[in-house]
Amino acid sequence: MSISVYFSFCTNGLLPYLEQQMRFLHEAVTNRKSRSLFLGAKRWFGQNKPGAASGTSVVYSKEATELQMRKLGDYYFMTRLFKQAYNCFHTCKKDFQASIQ
Repeated sequence: MSISVYFSFCTNGLLPYLEQQMRFLHEAVTNRKSRSLFLGAKRWFGQNKPGAASGTSVVYSKEATELQMRKLGDYYFMTRLFKQAYNCFHTCKKDFQASIQ
């Protein structure tokens, strides 16, 4: 295949798809982060029962904010937006560590 086919695929198919996905994930993560502030405060000031066993095994669903943020960071990295990718990955790292503790 020629280079023009690859260039056409990237500019007409791949990049618009990545832009759409990044827009969608950014909106989803932003909306969930604002709602999760209340849940975080609730976790700090309530729900802790003394003597309750706490395991370190955490299972995330596909819709988990942490996983969506990680996917957004991957998309930023693929499109060479390294500063935004670093910010996403750094935030994810904090969120994953907080969920284990």
